[in-house]
Amino acid sequence: MKRFLISLMLISLIGSNVLAQDEGILTKYTFIPGEKHLLMEDLTSTSIGESPLSLNVNGDAEVVLSGTERWLMSAPSTQLILPVKPKVEDLTLEFLLKTAEKEGETDIHFSLTNESQGYEGNINFGREMISWNGVDSKGDLPNNNIETTLYKTGELIPVALTVQKGRVKLFINKILVMNVANFARIMPDTVVIMVNHNSDGLRYLRDFRMATGIPDIASEILVKGKYTSHGVYFDTASSKVKDDSYAVLKAVADVLAANPDLKILIVGHTDNSGDKAKNLSLSQNRADSVKAYLVSRFQSDPARIKTAGKGDTEPIADNKTADGRSLNRRVEFVRSN
Repeated sequence: MKRFLISLMLISLIGSNVLAQDEGILTKYTFIPGEKHLLMEDLTSTSIGESPLSLNVNGDAEVVLSGTERWLMSAPSTQLILPVKPKVEDLTLEFLLKTAEKEGETDIHFSLTNESQGYEGNINFGREMISWNGVDSKGDLPNNNIETTLYKTGELIPVALTVQKGRVKLFINKILVMNVANFARIMPDTVVIMVNHNSDGLRYLRDFRMATGIPDIASEILVKGKYTSHGVYFDTASSKVKDDSYAVLKAVADVLAANPDLKILIVGHTDNSGDKAKNLSLSQNRADSVKAYLVSRFQSDPARIKTAGKGDTEPIADNKTADGRSLNRRVEFVRSN
């Protein structure tokens, strides 16, 4: 693989800059990830200087280290090709983006395709623009071109895409910037992310998650009796709830508010990495933090919420694989009345 010659100063640009959260922004962040993982890539299994096999890199990209954080550094026009399993009915995709050096007209180009069905949907976005267009077997897809400021250079930028019932939504920096019906009347069987499209700067990406099975949270809790979520996020080895969890936890709070007799048990689970006793404590602390988030953010009644921590004692997947460990790290909302 072609190696990049990078200065230490450039790597330091990837520092600890964290996107400031605003309650007004979060109330508009309705992204809920799918619960069945199609891809989970945190770069931990890839050696520094190599590219992750799970992303099927077409071009030049390699994992670099900044402090303790791993990032995928991409050269211009590098493609990340993500195949979608057959017969999925919906799709979510998430990753973090950080920009450095020059800004181009477009930083990211999404191509949602199903070649056998004649479908191609294209989405482009950069710091100050977003556009979309495409075709399928019925003709041209809806198209638009909008000039607006989406982020600032150097920010840590959450990117989230949803494909469901023909509708495509794109969130940049937790803001819904695209919400278009009939843009994916045919489900894509491949998602291509082209990095640095029409730009000569470098881009950095990490924390890729592609999933299917977008949950109906109310039905999961009220009808099935349990909602198992992989959409509640914490800092590594921490019980602090990330604000990326806002939409999922708001949906849980809405179920509680709409059903005043409902009581729930929040159960935290970890993978088997590290000490068992510490995992048990961490899982309990995470469950307690989720309860505190529901109470403080949404005024949920604390008397109707109990918590428990199971540590790594109830795995639902193989802890020997990165994907299995990610599935085992979960939060369950169990109906308790």
